[in-house]
Amino acid sequence: LTVLDISHTGLGLEVVSTRHAKLEKIRLRGMDTGIDSQKLASALAKLPKLKALLIDMNVLKIQSLAESNDWPKELEVLTMNHCDIAKTPGSIPLLLTLLGKVQWVNRLSLGNNNLGVGSEEELNNLGTELARLSKLERLRLHKNALGPKGLAAITETWVAAIEAQEKKPDSALRLLDLSSNALGQQKSDLLSLLSPLLESHITQQLHSLNLKDNSLNSEDLETFIAAIQAGRILKQLRILRLGSRIDESGVASGKQLTDDELAVVQDRIPWVLVE
Repeated sequence: LTVLDISHTGLGLEVVSTRHAKLEKIRLRGMDTGIDSQKLASALAKLPKLKALLIDMNVLKIQSLAESNDWPKELEVLTMNHCDIAKTPGSIPLLLTLLGKVQWVNRLSLGNNNLGVGSEEELNNLGTELARLSKLERLRLHKNALGPKGLAAITETWVAAIEAQEKKPDSALRLLDLSSNALGQQKSDLLSLLSPLLESHITQQLHSLNLKDNSLNSEDLETFIAAIQAGRILKQLRILRLGSRIDESGVASGKQLTDDELAVVQDRIPWVLVE
């Protein structure tokens, strides 16, 4: 047995034992009884070959996971979407401790956890931890209410930590999901907000960027796309995801991309998905 899926069931983690030592993938999404993080930490100690852990849609108190030193050394995929991580006071520092123990993951998903409520210092520290994930290929931070200030706090230290390295790691990041983070709030300049990250070593090989549902206005978008067309940023980009309504401040001000606008964008980017 290499894959165990007990999602949306009432089964407990007691079903995981030393006889499952060859398990490579576990799905524990939306468990009827939730997840006891202490039991999960104990289960991980029995799974040295585990490569993927999917624990989305669970109210998760992560202290035991953060304190565990038994994270499988072969873990490549960790998804913790919709786990209400930031709901419990003090949980973001625990998340950072946890990330420090899985520095070899190449796919990390932390969507829909309201991380934007974290302090500037906590989000700065999140950026520092991301810089340590040298093999990271796919990062999803969607639906975290980061806003411009929250994203800036993360990218500031993330970029600084990478640029400070004398020998920079090979750029691994291929996919970045920043959708539904209210990045267009406070009339922020999208290009100025994203440029430190998108002009850095981190995104040199980025193929897919998701900016859906960020209340972006048409002027912001035009400037951003012009920078892509000029080759200033995202030279390897293949897929750009945008919300169908660029300016979402109200129905009357909503604007669809016209066929002509799409044609201009697609001249530089093979796939622009307006969903």
